[in-house]
Amino acid sequence: MGQIILLCFCSDVFWHHGVRQLDDGSYDGRCTVTQDSEGLCRLCLRNIRARDAGTYIVVAVNDAATCKQIFNVTVNSMYMYIDQCIDQSGNLFCA
Repeated sequence: MGQIILLCFCSDVFWHHGVRQLDDGSYDGRCTVTQDSEGLCRLCLRNIRARDAGTYIVVAVNDAATCKQIFNVTVNSMYMYIDQCIDQSGNLFCA
């Protein structure tokens, strides 16, 4: 099974799948939420299932503003499509 990796640069972010907030360990431990010392925030969802399809939203907050990025993910029996740019490593980046 594949995985989804969504990335965003900001000090405080909140990840959602639909209306559900995603935290480290969500979805039976398949979801990992991390942030490195450079401010790179990462949502990784392993062992993708059909029910993982849908709208993923990252809300980034800092002293200057609040911003959100929406990712629409479609999962079918053989392929996973994401409506954003993906690099050669399969990572998806907030623009």
